[in-house]
Amino acid sequence: MTRSDVQAILNNAYPPELVVPMLTSYENALLEFKMGRWQYSGNEIGQFIEVARRIVEYQLDGKYTSLADKLTVFSEKVLATYEAHSSSIPETYRIVIPRILYAMYCLRNKRGMIHKSHIDPNKMDASVLLGNTKWVLAEFFRQAS
Repeated sequence: MTRSDVQAILNNAYPPELVVPMLTSYENALLEFKMGRWQYSGNEIGQFIEVARRIVEYQLDGKYTSLADKLTVFSEKVLATYEAHSSSIPETYRIVIPRILYAMYCLRNKRGMIHKSHIDPNKMDASVLLGNTKWVLAEFFRQAS
């Protein structure tokens, strides 16, 4: 399956203005990972997280924070608001994807990928983030198809 096939399926379920940057940040993260540039891979994954949160907002509320506007700080309070939505909305959007994104957000921020830290990002950090990114993308695809 090509990127355009994946993109077409995702565009049927999610706003195209979110799908394109999500796929681009995933591809950029994968490229940086293959080059062994863990910090830059983490930066791209951070952008993926931001777009994925907007897709979650869209699925929960039918609207999302514009890409031109900053998201609220990702916190457990945000997770609680997602989880409080109607149980008629699939659990994957209310609970599973947001919790994975939050774990990714925390790991990325605490491993020197975006903020200076006593820990330098390494292959294992980048591997966990990339693996979770692939899973979230696959889950969005599964829900869309």
